[in-house]
Amino acid sequence: MNRQGPSSAIDIEGILELADLAGKPLRTFGTNPPTADQASQKQQTAATPPAVAQAPPRTRAPATIPDLSPLRLAPTPATPFPELPGLVGRTIAAIKDLTQAPRAICGNSVLAAVALAVQGHADIKLPGGHVNPVSLFLVTVAESGSRKSSADRWATMGIRDEEAKLEVNYTAEAERYTREMELWTAQKGEILKPGNQQTPERRRELLNSLGDPPKLPPLPVFLSSDPTIEGLLRSLREGQSSQGLFSDEGGSFIGGFAMRADTRLNTISRLSNLWDGIPVRVTRQGAGTYTLHNKRLSVHLMMQPLVASQFLGAKDCQDQGITSRILPAFPDSNMGRRPFREPSPASRETVGDFAAQIKRLLRARLPEERPALILSGDARQPWENFYNRVEAMLAPGGHLESIRGLGNKLGEHALRIASVLTLFNDLGAIHIELPALHDGVALATYYADEARRLMHAGVDPAILRAEALRAWIFEAKRGDPFALSLVYHDGPNALRTAAEAKPAVALLMEAGWLEALPEGVTVDGKPRRHAYKLTAPALEELMAAAGRGTEPRDVPLAPVYPSPPAAAVPAVSAVPDGRGAPTQPGTQKPQETQAPRC
Repeated sequence: MNRQGPSSAIDIEGILELADLAGKPLRTFGTNPPTADQASQKQQTAATPPAVAQAPPRTRAPATIPDLSPLRLAPTPATPFPELPGLVGRTIAAIKDLTQAPRAICGNSVLAAVALAVQGHADIKLPGGHVNPVSLFLVTVAESGSRKSSADRWATMGIRDEEAKLEVNYTAEAERYTREMELWTAQKGEILKPGNQQTPERRRELLNSLGDPPKLPPLPVFLSSDPTIEGLLRSLREGQSSQGLFSDEGGSFIGGFAMRADTRLNTISRLSNLWDGIPVRVTRQGAGTYTLHNKRLSVHLMMQPLVASQFLGAKDCQDQGITSRILPAFPDSNMGRRPFREPSPASRETVGDFAAQIKRLLRARLPEERPALILSGDARQPWENFYNRVEAMLAPGGHLESIRGLGNKLGEHALRIASVLTLFNDLGAIHIELPALHDGVALATYYADEARRLMHAGVDPAILRAEALRAWIFEAKRGDPFALSLVYHDGPNALRTAAEAKPAVALLMEAGWLEALPEGVTVDGKPRRHAYKLTAPALEELMAAAGRGTEPRDVPLAPVYPSPPAAAVPAVSAVPDGRGAPTQPGTQKPQETQAPRC
């Protein structure tokens, strides 16, 4: 297999650990869980900027403002997305250079595009004997403004180009189908015409010689973002047999018809069947039934933290097993550290090379019977060791106990990723070699680390909505009084209805952030029935935060009402990392986690 550059910056022996495995922490690309003392010290250090940490302590007022959001307290730092070799790795670096998006966003976008392009060409034979698809289900969790859409557009450029070409051909093929169908229908009608003197046996002979009706050409669709599972299944039936459910606004799928209370379990079940490679039987009211065989689907949903908590943290999603099939990434935000600069011309060239390879893979003829990749002789034992190591970590109190569902499938995830990377480089490959297994294990352990972070950072969605409203009041309204109706029209997307906004307001009032204004008070030039303002301590905190150039803390000051000055934005210069993508200096001020912008 033709590979360029070193297989990884991390030694395969260190990942797969060929010696004694049981009882050892699973070394991942992040950090193993810190002790309680370390975690407390780390959180205190990360949550307090150096300038504040050195300042003399303030005297607290009798009534302090509670911190509503665990997301504003520094969580475990995001795990670095692993370095990958060859064109895939160079493309991830190039998209990072072009967008300045977090590396994990670029990595997930590229990996999803590769999975879509190769999943129709081969399956994976697991060491236990089962043959499963190589399809990947990926979720990227990032705040609005993280440039998810930009990274996705670069990564899927080849797929969209091929769709456009297919659409041109489809127009001509559809016209030919229409003519052939009209001719076939006319011939059938002539055979069955009343008064025809042909004997029944002769009619059967003529119908048999006529043959089946012409087939409608497949729809020119590789990427589906349909918000209903019925639409997705129809696309797989009438379109290409290998598709991707990709959306840079995953909330439209998670919050849409497909995931409503009365359709949610059906959607989860169908997606799980497609991941498993099980035939999907579809019953349509008044239109009979049909079964989808040998269809392949990869998924990449990009969503904001609030939507992710509602989806990945939902009990029915966990009970039905869909979360065990999902590989999540939750990178730290780059916002505030993206000074303008011209990207390297080489980055566009690299993305062009990647798009060309994706198009070649999509144009390659799909086999009538998919071959199944197997582990090579020297890769089998290291995979078994990795599998056993993961299994030990699933025990009560183990490193992966909190994500047992994903952990149970982590060995298969590693093989699927290794297969995807192998097929991208060599569509005719029949073995997963040790370097590809290394990359698969590296990515599988990365996703396990991210899943643990998401699980441990879980928080009540009601609190996230309240925190989103608090951030909007501080940032958009700058602390001015506001009417509830304004929240519906201009507030965070997750608070555009009374059912969502009123509980968030009530929670902020209960916590001491807001107080109600008298009914009929004039706000923004109109009398308002429901209007609110920050409490005096909350307004003091807004003033203090603006002066510090940081997120608000829970330290109330003396009451004042003038407009706060604009927050200072520290200048951060990007430095090259050797591949044309920017990295940040190691001495940079710790970033405080922002509230989700919903």
